[in-house]
Amino acid sequence: MAHQFYGKIIRRLRELFHGRFPDSQCGTLLRKFDWDLLETVTFVLDEEPSQIREALGENEWQIVSTVRQNNVIRDLARRNEVGAEIRQFGCKNCDNMWWRKVPKRKPVSRCKGCKRKRDPYPEDNEYGWAKFECECSNEFNAFGMMELAVLDIGLTGKSKSLCWRCRVRLCEPLYIHKPVQTELDGRGGRGGRGRHGRPLHECTAYNCYRRCPQRQPNEPIVPYCVHPMSLQFHVPGEGSASHVSTGSTVKTFLTQDELSPPHGPYEPSLADIDENWSGSSDHSDRNREGDNI
Repeated sequence: MAHQFYGKIIRRLRELFHGRFPDSQCGTLLRKFDWDLLETVTFVLDEEPSQIREALGENEWQIVSTVRQNNVIRDLARRNEVGAEIRQFGCKNCDNMWWRKVPKRKPVSRCKGCKRKRDPYPEDNEYGWAKFECECSNEFNAFGMMELAVLDIGLTGKSKSLCWRCRVRLCEPLYIHKPVQTELDGRGGRGGRGRHGRPLHECTAYNCYRRCPQRQPNEPIVPYCVHPMSLQFHVPGEGSASHVSTGSTVKTFLTQDELSPPHGPYEPSLADIDENWSGSSDHSDRNREGDNI
């Protein structure tokens, strides 16, 4: 446990200075100040050059000098602030998709299968549990994809989902939900059926695993179903890009506690999400009127 604690402090110090110092030098500095992170940062930013050279060696003064001249690095380090965001990654070789909280400076994550590092999907290429809004004022959640071109099926742009209320409009996803526990709590059970005994999903798309007929004459046809059960794979297209290392990537020290899959106490697949769940209590009654497709 102590080793993990010290390792996280070392990686945080390294990230505060944008990977300029290796783990060994960060450890040397932190031990000098009894693992006090703020004292160590102050030493690097404010101490006399002679003291820096004594602690790190003659060659490292130039790195410290460069850090001190960078206003962004300096100000963030003083505030002990590491910008972070939740991003989506995908490894085609392992058919493995995951979300990870990573530093904004260098959003990189390693596939648990092949251990190769990946850059995140661009946000306009994300896919999964999405937010929709119809012109009839209905807001709902369903599976969505921000760019169909990655599937290489001759379609481009966002995926479409039929509004279950008016049933005359196809809606595009506004954004993909980040899988944080507050957003996914209460999404329903598992086992193929949602709340109130309704099937989790069905639509009129030709490739839908639960294809259904039109329920009224003017109901539009869904062009393509992006439900995970219909796609039959977790990672569409080529996955997110392989990471080209520049040597400044720091192994993450950020806690993943706020994420549900795949870092929560349970690991349901995307296909287990109940599409009757609206994502907010404001729409729970409206979603009882029909399925989100």
